[in-house]
Amino acid sequence: MTPIPFMLPDIGLREIAGSIYLTDRFIVIDIENALLGAFDKDRSTIEVEPGALAEVRLEKGLFKDRIILRPNGLELLEAIPGDNTSEVALVIWKIYRKRTQVLVEEARRRVRSDAESG
Repeated sequence: MTPIPFMLPDIGLREIAGSIYLTDRFIVIDIENALLGAFDKDRSTIEVEPGALAEVRLEKGLFKDRIILRPNGLELLEAIPGDNTSEVALVIWKIYRKRTQVLVEEARRRVRSDAESG
């Protein structure tokens, strides 16, 4: 699946952006954390098994949408930079809405499937 770019709230002078996409087994989140958007870049990739999520949903906005990931445990919340208390909100521009809806529906199907089988 084609990666969908997202943003996270800035932390001080650090800008956080990345992309989310699906592979055969994982929901993959690539993150780039950079000072002022250009310096001291830190990249990481997080592979999330669908069974590690309690919920995946899409919240639509006027200009930007949000993919909400609510994990079963704290690992995902701690792995993604920012103040993530119980869920992670990935902010996505509206121009990616159709692709985002497809990703969210497939991710939800996988989460349900894992919950039913495990």
